[in-house]
Amino acid sequence: THGDLVITERIRVRQVIASRDVKIAAAAIRRWKGGARAGFGWRGDQDLYDPATFQSDEGLRIALGLSRQFRIPSSLYLSGRLSLEPDELRKFSEHFGFDRRPEGVPGFIEFLRNEVSLSPELEFPFETPRPLAMELGNHMYLHYGTHAAVDPGNDWKWRAEMGSGRYPWQGTQTDSFSEQRDNAVKNVEVIREKLGVTIKSWGVPGRANDADTSRALEAAGMVAASDSDAPAWTNVMKLAPPHHPKGCKHLVEISKKYPGDCNNVYKIAMLQYWLHAAQRTGRVFLYMAHHHLLIHEGTSCYQLTRAFFHYALSTCRGDLYPATVTSLGLYWERVLCPQHKWVHITVDESSVAIKNTGSESLDRLPVEIDLTNGCGYMTLVDVPANTSLKIDGLAH
Repeated sequence: THGDLVITERIRVRQVIASRDVKIAAAAIRRWKGGARAGFGWRGDQDLYDPATFQSDEGLRIALGLSRQFRIPSSLYLSGRLSLEPDELRKFSEHFGFDRRPEGVPGFIEFLRNEVSLSPELEFPFETPRPLAMELGNHMYLHYGTHAAVDPGNDWKWRAEMGSGRYPWQGTQTDSFSEQRDNAVKNVEVIREKLGVTIKSWGVPGRANDADTSRALEAAGMVAASDSDAPAWTNVMKLAPPHHPKGCKHLVEISKKYPGDCNNVYKIAMLQYWLHAAQRTGRVFLYMAHHHLLIHEGTSCYQLTRAFFHYALSTCRGDLYPATVTSLGLYWERVLCPQHKWVHITVDESSVAIKNTGSESLDRLPVEIDLTNGCGYMTLVDVPANTSLKIDGLAH
């Protein structure tokens, strides 16, 4: 009852089980936070500050307004060289003979510092002290693989990738691993200096990755990555589970799902299939929509993204865990990863013990309890850091 609004539902109980007639057979955590069957995230990126294509505070206000409307967190991967450093953008603009408005960069920085909560860890339904919120992530200082990669260090080479030049931010070693590590570290430093936040996840610039990328990101301090080891074939035709890329100990790879930047219903229909595939398999569906493209070429991408978010939240009926890429990666590493999970469960005939061996508290852990008569149920528990919690498994 709320004022003059009264909603009545009838709940039918099919069976009541006496606790003396059953025992606990097993218990496990197999789902995402809160009991959701799948993870869900929205990621995009920005290569440079450019008001003409809405890679600006104007464009972000609209995109992050959509995020706030649904309380679905967003992860924006930012390349700092041409987005946060006016002098670099000015040289870039002069080279192409096109004014990218570098004088607007200080205002863009102030917008991010004063109006946006830049938290790596956000989850649905987020509530923040500032009007807008998002995760800011690592898109490399030098944005490989596109026109944004042209730089004096590579003789203004179009679509420069690893090994194309020599740059002031590089160390003494110039192999691909070292260059990518130094590139990622430089971007972390610039974003920390300009915006006062430490970024934790990475999104691929262009399609620039190789056999060294994942290890280089882990060495640069990243905890999660999107497409560090994923070719285009994976993005289009597969739903890769979260995993540690080859050679990495803790970096969690969460690959995005194509098609991205939805501007027609055919793309939406394909994404609906993959969304439910994630539900069935317990994996992560990472929606790809560049924030500026929501309005750059008309409003179709904005409207269809809005419709897709509505579909995801309503049709899946709470069976998704919407969060930033960092939050998704950390939950998988701490709770679901077979090698490194913090959570350990032991059972006896009537109780379940949950131990959190990690340094941070874990909340809304979905413990599924199986009974000896074939029935089962799920309960959510909060476990402080370095603590064991025991629950009476037959008292529910």
